[in-house]
Amino acid sequence: MQVTVGGLTFSIDLKARSDGAYGDKAQGPVPLNGLDLRAITSGTAKGPVDYLFDCDNGQAPIHVVEDVNTKDILDACDYVEQGIYNAKVTAMRSGIVDNDTAEIIVALACQLEF
Repeated sequence: MQVTVGGLTFSIDLKARSDGAYGDKAQGPVPLNGLDLRAITSGTAKGPVDYLFDCDNGQAPIHVVEDVNTKDILDACDYVEQGIYNAKVTAMRSGIVDNDTAEIIVALACQLEF
């Protein structure tokens, strides 16, 4: 969702991957270790982006401040139990805040759809 404040726009899009390409959803067999997250910003707002990544698995959130439009966090998340998780990124640029989620499915290998 694009947020507009004072004529400036900003939006964030979160993608995840366990193997292969980044997408809005990722899946893998339990235990799923080393899930990667990618945050992609867009809009007219400029300057550093304050990123906060939350894997939704009990791990401490990952906080990064960088002046980049695409931020990859490799091996960001580990999931030791089966379930559906919602990884989340909250980002702020020029005082504008937006957030997005990616669905993570962790299951027995025989239960996954490839």
